[in-house]
Amino acid sequence: MKIAIGTKNPAKINAVKDAFKKMNLNIEALTESVKSEVSEMPLDNDEILLGAKNRAKNVYSFFKNKADYGIGIEGGIIKHQDDYYVRGWISIYNGKIYSNAGSLVLPFPKELGNHIFETREELGPLMDELMQDFEINKRQGSVGVMTNNVISRSHVFTDAIIAGFMEFHNTFFYKELILKFKELRKKY
Repeated sequence: MKIAIGTKNPAKINAVKDAFKKMNLNIEALTESVKSEVSEMPLDNDEILLGAKNRAKNVYSFFKNKADYGIGIEGGIIKHQDDYYVRGWISIYNGKIYSNAGSLVLPFPKELGNHIFETREELGPLMDELMQDFEINKRQGSVGVMTNNVISRSHVFTDAIIAGFMEFHNTFFYKELILKFKELRKKY
C-alpha cells in the first residue's frame, strides 16, 4: 500500500509509519511538503482540521495515481473558555472521502497561550527559543517538552492516524454493522 504523507517533518512521517506498523500493514511512504492553506499557527479546531484535510488532498493530488491514500497532519493551539490546549488533527483521503481523527489534547500554559493568540507566533520557533534548542518540532515537539519526553509528537499523532484509518480498514464496523443498523431501523 502506498501512503502519501503531506510533510517532510520526520516526527510526522514516523507517526504514520508507526501507525501502520501497529496495524500490521506494510506501506511505502511517499512524502512531500504541501500547503495546508491555513495560517501558520492555527488557533481553533476548524482551522486545524481544515489544514489537515487540505494537506491530505494536496499530497494525494501531488502523487496523482501513485498513492492509495493521502495523509495530512496539522497541529495548533485551541482556546476553550479561559484555558488553552495543544491539539492536532489528522485527515486521510482516498480520492473520494476523508476520514478524520483528533489527537490527544494537552493543557497549555495561559501565558504562552495568550501570547500566541495575540501575536499568532508559531509554537515551534517559540519552543526553540524557550528551550534554547533548534527544530524541536522535528523531534519530540512541544508535546515532548510539555510531558518531559514521556509522550512525543510522533506518539500523539500515531493513535490518531490509526483511529482515522479505521473507516477504510475496519469494514466490519464501518460498513457491515452500519448496513445492519439501517435494516434494523427499517422495522420501526
